[in-house]
Amino acid sequence: MTEAQIKERIDKFKKLIEKTDNTQSKKDFQSGIDKLEKMLADMKKDESKKPVEKPKAEPKKPVEKPKAEPRKPVAKTKSEPRKPVAKPKTEPRKPVAKTRGVKMLSSRKVSVDGNEMNMDSQEFCDYLLSEFKKRRQKAEETKTKSKKTKTKSVMAKVTDSIEKGVTQAIKESVKNQKVTIEKDPKAFFSKVKKLETATKSFLQELKTVLGKDFDAKEVTSTVKGIQDMVNELKKKIEK
Repeated sequence: MTEAQIKERIDKFKKLIEKTDNTQSKKDFQSGIDKLEKMLADMKKDESKKPVEKPKAEPKKPVEKPKAEPRKPVAKTKSEPRKPVAKPKTEPRKPVAKTRGVKMLSSRKVSVDGNEMNMDSQEFCDYLLSEFKKRRQKAEETKTKSKKTKTKSVMAKVTDSIEKGVTQAIKESVKNQKVTIEKDPKAFFSKVKKLETATKSFLQELKTVLGKDFDAKEVTSTVKGIQDMVNELKKKIEK
């Protein structure tokens, strides 16, 4: 991966951070930026450490060895037969545990779970994407578990049901009227906007019924959930 490519990826991650509202996603993108910036710094270090050519040494003149006098024959003595030496038992080698995670090997290579990869390879990109999805899924699961452990209020139960019902209705409408919506998406999203307004108005009216149990935050959260889903649909239709 060239220096220009690394800088381009850093810019993309920064744009993603500006666009997303998810705290965990921001942390993941920032982690990617930190790794790429470290790569950039390592690349500059490698360029500064160029090997210095050493002056060639003159070939040494061969030194004449003095002629050795012929050795006198030595009378052989009978040696006793050697006893076989028992070899020490070697213990079986324990398997070496592979190092987990990512380790920088150079400005262009990394070690992923003990396997060497090129920084600009598809394999490494797939690994980063896979790790990002795992972290996001884990965060969502943790968030879901924490929600389940808490006892939901009456207001929360009502707003959850309304949000699920409205989003399901919009999704079914998109599924059944795909061709019509693609021809005139503005008309469809105009109807969706009216539905959002009507839903928000209905939730506000719950205050007269629920009294102290009414929670304005639940209204905001529900409306935002519907709006986020609609924004995702707009992006898909625009593509």
